[in-house]
Amino acid sequence: MHEFLSEVSTLFFLPPVTHPNRCELFVLLAISHLIWIKESSQLLNM
Repeated sequence: MHEFLSEVSTLFFLPPVTHPNRCELFVLLAISHLIWIKESSQLLNM
């Protein structure tokens, strides 16, 4: 779980040059949020 969080944080703290536009960033956030929900629910089921 911690590794996943660090991957997500590296995605969001990229230098401004490589930052996608706001719409793409929002999509990325939504996808990572869904993945996080899936991961945490799997952890709860264990």
